[in-house]
Amino acid sequence: MAMIPWAFSSIRLRALLSALIITVAGNTSAGELYTVSGSEGGYKDGPVATALFSGPSGIAVDDKGDIFVADSKNHRIRKISSVNGTLVVSTLAGSHRGTRDGIAAQALFNYPTGVAVDKSGNVFVAEYYGHRIRKITGSGSQALVSTVAGNDSGFADGALQSARFKNPAGLAVDAAGNLYVADSGNNRIRKITGTRVSTVAGVGGSGKQDGPALSARFSRPFGIALDSTGSIYVADRGNNRVRKISFADKLATVSTVAGNLSEFNSPYGVAIDKKGAVLVVDSMNNRIRAIIFDAQATHITTIAGSGQGNSTDGHALQAGINYPNGVAVSPTGDIYIAEDGGDRIRKITTN
Repeated sequence: MAMIPWAFSSIRLRALLSALIITVAGNTSAGELYTVSGSEGGYKDGPVATALFSGPSGIAVDDKGDIFVADSKNHRIRKISSVNGTLVVSTLAGSHRGTRDGIAAQALFNYPTGVAVDKSGNVFVAEYYGHRIRKITGSGSQALVSTVAGNDSGFADGALQSARFKNPAGLAVDAAGNLYVADSGNNRIRKITGTRVSTVAGVGGSGKQDGPALSARFSRPFGIALDSTGSIYVADRGNNRVRKISFADKLATVSTVAGNLSEFNSPYGVAIDKKGAVLVVDSMNNRIRAIIFDAQATHITTIAGSGQGNSTDGHALQAGINYPNGVAVSPTGDIYIAEDGGDRIRKITTN
């Protein structure tokens, strides 16, 4: 696998080192990386300039551009939205550590890590230490939290009420409302459809074996994303790889997309950008990477982060990122990052 600077043949990609803009495929560019909200660890709602987070992990953006954050160490789900023209952070649900269904602040989460939003605006949460998948419907003081599946730590497919997860981490939802779960502690990728949970890929034991999905192996998979064809991309954190689950003639197959040459160091999150590139949160390298496909090869490049573990703003390739965890792409193509180490939500501007 080639690792090259921003230069391709069939995909026009060039970088001007003295400029702030990097042009990707003609009309997508990463320019500056800056802080949207957060400054130090803590908890505070209000305008983005003064709001505080503590160890944000998962992040998702809905069709309206509202941002949802799994604020892990605060055990809350936070929302960033425009109120009368001002960006404001609010708490959608949760208060302190625990596991309890109910209305808004009465509900409790136990270290939420993954978050996804469906077309109807329902918010799904992977509760890492609660071993559950939760659902938030509605908004404001009447937002209702319920448990979709999971209870005690374990592994079991089947009906929602009897299914078991172990440290579920990342979530993704497809257009039909099916929910995909990176079941990190079980080294499996799971699927929730209607009233049942099934295993899509992974035999359970830790490893890096590709091949037929149900005999493939993962090591602490964390982030998960779906592309426009329905293929599933997985941040296989323990293996320092990005894996792909493809479906052909109803046969699911796992392959390694990137990572065989040690390009990543503990990748946590993945997302698909508007051009089909796979964005990778390269956590221990303090960078955001992109896997770009063309007819000849697969290319890996850095789109943000100097490698320094700090939260300095500026040119995307010169700015610092402090142990990023989650990544999401907005409807306009901007990239949002949940920065665990810096307790911040960051944004990479694009044109």
